[in-house]
Amino acid sequence: MTITTVSPGDEFISAAIRQNSSRHAPGSTAAVTDSEISEAFGPGWRAVCSVVRRAAVATPADAARLREAWEETSDGCRAAQAEARDAVFAAWLASRRARISCGAWGALSRTDMTIRGDEPAARSRAATMLAARYAAMATMVADLVGQHGLTEEHVEMARAPWVCAFGEID
Repeated sequence: MTITTVSPGDEFISAAIRQNSSRHAPGSTAAVTDSEISEAFGPGWRAVCSVVRRAAVATPADAARLREAWEETSDGCRAAQAEARDAVFAAWLASRRARISCGAWGALSRTDMTIRGDEPAARSRAATMLAARYAAMATMVADLVGQHGLTEEHVEMARAPWVCAFGEID
């Protein structure tokens, strides 16, 4: 697979690769290869790409489901969710992998633009994009369980809102 901006979301994947690649000059439009994606995102790169692509085609109803799932999982065990997100974030930083979470955030933000205005709506919109971001980050670092304080439970908990809204991550 070579990303040539064919599927919705590929532009975010390509941009993340180009940001973190010495082969691609700023503004490059050259296709990115499987090996570049794997190097940037780790062995779970196909699953990470599926998160970004799904985020790119999400409808406002999908975004609302993701928001609800984020709020439900956060309300049910706020301290455990915060610990899981912190562990995923620490492993992601330590991994030095590309910033695909920005791709998931950006891809979903286009869909979720319908929420504007008042403060509660803005917080709700941020929750949706955070859910996408942490799903992508947790998927990217899933192979690092046992390192950097990351557990399988952390990964599953960080991905829970996404899985609840969209189903298992391939």
